[in-house]
Amino acid sequence: MPRVTTGIITVSAPGTQTLTIASSNPLLLFNLSVALEWDAHNDRQYVERLTADLVRASELLYDWTNGQAALGQITLTHDAMQQTANGSNAWLDADVRIHATNRLRPNATQGGIVSAVISDPLTSTIAYGPGAVEIGAAWNRFGDAAAGNLDEDWPRALAHELGHLLFFLDDNYLGLDEEKGLLKPVSDCSGVMADPYKEDDDKGNGEFHLTGDWKIKCGETLSEKGAGRSDWATIHAFYPWLQEPTTDTAGPDILPFRVTQIASETWPADPVATLASPNFYLLDVAARPVQPGPGARAFLYKQGDKRIVDLGRPQLDQVQARGAQVGDTLCVMDQDANRQGCTTVQERGNQEIVLVALAADWHPRGDGQPPGDGHFCQLNNDHHHCHGDHAERRPHQRALQRNDRCERRAIDGDQTYHAGAQRRRFHSQSAVCGQCRIH
Repeated sequence: MPRVTTGIITVSAPGTQTLTIASSNPLLLFNLSVALEWDAHNDRQYVERLTADLVRASELLYDWTNGQAALGQITLTHDAMQQTANGSNAWLDADVRIHATNRLRPNATQGGIVSAVISDPLTSTIAYGPGAVEIGAAWNRFGDAAAGNLDEDWPRALAHELGHLLFFLDDNYLGLDEEKGLLKPVSDCSGVMADPYKEDDDKGNGEFHLTGDWKIKCGETLSEKGAGRSDWATIHAFYPWLQEPTTDTAGPDILPFRVTQIASETWPADPVATLASPNFYLLDVAARPVQPGPGARAFLYKQGDKRIVDLGRPQLDQVQARGAQVGDTLCVMDQDANRQGCTTVQERGNQEIVLVALAADWHPRGDGQPPGDGHFCQLNNDHHHCHGDHAERRPHQRALQRNDRCERRAIDGDQTYHAGAQRRRFHSQSAVCGQCRIH
């Protein structure tokens, strides 16, 4: 496949390069706000990895748009839920929200870059509302939380989700069986909105799908059934100055300018030091290393603000307690073996958790209601429900409306979640609403 060049310059030597912008050579930069669920400013290794991944996601967007779009200035906020000013919340206002868990399936609000609800410019029955990308601290294409990050799967997943958020695109690996009203897989439609992990080839992988063979290859996709147009037709509808390639060419393999940078980094004004090494080892009652089952979950109970942070699944015999501070409580529940263990985080502790067996007939259930406001959360060992207009949906952090319900369940296949005019795309299999939280 021929590869497109930047068109107006050839970078042949290091030093200052001049970029000329013209209507025939557009470059669209998206300035984004990125929020972390925990305070990682002392973990410079993670911040450096995150910075590199954001730059890589920008390079991928630059490639997929044939050198016409990339990420620009990025603001990074640590422990963003606690960063409030003038009635706003840095977490809720962010374009990209990074959760501490390692088992959140990446998802995004389609067209969520808008600041208010708008109608589709060509299909008035479709509307888009403000939203964000939601992604965990670790991700790989196999969805294996225990394996952590693999290669560049995390930035590729992020770039795919930004395709939803920034370019109003739908997924092209799913279609709709209109007769049965059910989702169905689509395998013939190539491109990054079908599989972001494939490299450029002569089948159209590694790029946004062109209009040319769209009806033939992608006629059964959600994109066609909904908006009725190709990836590039949708991009052009919202950004008319971006030009669809006339042939199936690979995009530029490098982003020749440092346009993507962390412009500012904010953390709590009076931060409590987080552990330098937040890894905790899991032991059985005989002090032997133990690996919990795939259903095990770890939670960090914050001492100061009473939050519960979902850390996801242990990796082998360890838990990475992102943002753990002295005085917090770390718990691991291993449902497969009916055991659990907790420890209080200490400044110079052993950083070990002993998992002990629970009574075979113990099935916890609790109903909590804050005094005087009529909002409540119901928990048992099978599911969680939230009711009331001050409940929050976790892990996706959508504020629920009255009579709305938040339920944890496994979903097979990709799903669409409707919240008013918002349309949320879930990457691959999803777990919706890990837990509920009352303000």
